[in-house]
Amino acid sequence: MSGCSSLEPFALQVLDDSMAPTFPAQSIIIVDPSGHATAGAYVVAHVSGGPSLGELQIRGSAWFLAQRAGNEPVPLSDGPRAIVGVVTQCVADGVRRHLD
Repeated sequence: MSGCSSLEPFALQVLDDSMAPTFPAQSIIIVDPSGHATAGAYVVAHVSGGPSLGELQIRGSAWFLAQRAGNEPVPLSDGPRAIVGVVTQCVADGVRRHLD
């Protein structure tokens, strides 16, 4: 029996409040690796410290990951190749929200 395909949606738990109130700490997000990453979409992307959740910003040919904690957006040096997947759902406090 084979494992999951790399293109199948998967779940992650949000560990901090850097994206609150949209994604509070301890919420569960569903990430679709085959989702189309567009400006304003919530995505999981590879950054220097590992995978991170944020809002995708695109300025010309430069791609950035913005978080709500007041930090400056993080440049994604690999552009679209840094995107792991698009967040399609969030479960927080027992309530599921669809984001697409």
